[in-house]
Amino acid sequence: MPNPELTRRMRNYFQRQIAWFNQMLDELQQVEEAVDDSELEAYAARQQAHSQTMATLAREFELLQREWGSATDLSEDERAEIRALATEAEKLSVEMAKRCNNAAAALQDRLKELRVTIDELSRGRGMMRKYSADDPGADYFDREA
Repeated sequence: MPNPELTRRMRNYFQRQIAWFNQMLDELQQVEEAVDDSELEAYAARQQAHSQTMATLAREFELLQREWGSATDLSEDERAEIRALATEAEKLSVEMAKRCNNAAAALQDRLKELRVTIDELSRGRGMMRKYSADDPGADYFDREA
């Protein structure tokens, strides 16, 4: 005997997870194309909310998976439908993990560039101090030279 309620809940779960993965992939695309640090800051702020969503989805899936695994009254059609959705979600999660790793590597490269720039600015500031007018006698004009 089919269990339409459990199947409906599983379908709903995977549809939401797939939509969330697609949203995350779109946002990762924006990070990869970001040229402005403020865009990266906005993305980091959104990541906090996404972390909570991911934790909620994981808890929900844990409960549904237990119920799904112990259900004996599921038809083969129901199982096939949910298996297809799970496969799609898994493909998206693999793609998202790969893109997250690429984005993290790109951000690490950007961080290295910023460190080099900071070092160069620090050296320049040091030279400016060395030759600045704050030096005693910097306004001295040697008329006999």
